[in-house]
Amino acid sequence: MFSQAIKFKGSIYGFNPWRNSLIQKKEEIRIFFVDDNEMDSLVFKNHVDKITSPRDYHLTIANSYDEGLKTIREEEFDIYFVDFRLDKGTGLDFIHKCIDRGFDGPFVIITNYDELEYYDEGAKRGVYEYLIKSELTPSMIDRTVLFAKARKSYEYKLSYEKKCFQEVINSLPYAVLRVDHKFMIKETNEFIPRILGWKKKELQDTNVFDHIMAEEKEQIINSFFHMNKPSL
Repeated sequence: MFSQAIKFKGSIYGFNPWRNSLIQKKEEIRIFFVDDNEMDSLVFKNHVDKITSPRDYHLTIANSYDEGLKTIREEEFDIYFVDFRLDKGTGLDFIHKCIDRGFDGPFVIITNYDELEYYDEGAKRGVYEYLIKSELTPSMIDRTVLFAKARKSYEYKLSYEKKCFQEVINSLPYAVLRVDHKFMIKETNEFIPRILGWKKKELQDTNVFDHIMAEEKEQIINSFFHMNKPSL
């Protein structure tokens, strides 16, 4: 077993001083791999070394649960590959611990177990991909990294846009709320709690008509469905 995290730097093209200034700098990808099996770690490293793509991979390996947690506190990575079975818990436990500490991945589970319950649970926990060790290839790892990073970038963009939109909604001087098909309140802007004197959490999952006079209910429902009636 390795006693501490091991770093590897891979380069996919040979250095040529005559054309070096003409080559566009490759994107550097920092991979963190956690597996308590030394042989599996070496196999993964071998796959990464054989990747031929316009990305420059830097691999760090941790061979225990605790070593993995220690390493992520000290360094930053672009993607995390985690074995499903670790020495002190599962890979999902490890990922949950990482998320609790502010690391949001992307996380990829690798395993010898092609079991529905495992990857179903992984999907529920926000795992980006579930890979079988015996099926791993250099190109599969490269594709997984590429698509996981793209998805994470898209999620960041959506999160930022949602935050900006929420800021605009909260600044409006009138009530705005989001309801489901049963008119249960799912979200409100800051103006509604000030009107009703309730906290936002207290309003969530209550029916909007609990806060509206009964004689206005039919008019509001008719107006809502008239505005949202699909055109033919």
